[in-house]
Amino acid sequence: MAGGLSTNLGEVVIEGLERGKRYGLKELANIPLSVVNRGDDTVIVKIDPLIPDSTELRWGASPIPDPGWISVETDSLVLLPGQMGVTDVFIQLPDDVWVCTKKFQVMLWSRTIPRPGVFLACGLKSRIIFSTAPLESSNREDKGDDPGSAKHVEENGRTR
Repeated sequence: MAGGLSTNLGEVVIEGLERGKRYGLKELANIPLSVVNRGDDTVIVKIDPLIPDSTELRWGASPIPDPGWISVETDSLVLLPGQMGVTDVFIQLPDDVWVCTKKFQVMLWSRTIPRPGVFLACGLKSRIIFSTAPLESSNREDKGDDPGSAKHVEENGRTR
């Protein structure tokens, strides 16, 4: 019985997000979270945001203060062998001045939920790093500006 998961989202870095707004990775970077069941059996995949520990931090980011800022469109996927599940990931920034001009990191933990009698689970973590806009940018009345941009994407552990 072989098992495993893969994902398209190794690491994504997004810059210039404004306080008080909600963003989706699909809209910002055209990268929804995709998870593929590489195993021989149907699996349930659970997806949760995690606060990274100090060894997981990259690019000068701080751990996200509250994993509740992150949500997924679907936090549970039932995947047949070889099947891909796709869900959008959302970032909801609080409307607080203290979040301006900061860089945060969150990990998304995608993992299988063992069935009864199965004692092995598979899992992987994806890294999302985002910076917030300065206060002046967050106070802008012009809604036509690009709210954020993806600057660096690493897929399947390889930099493009």
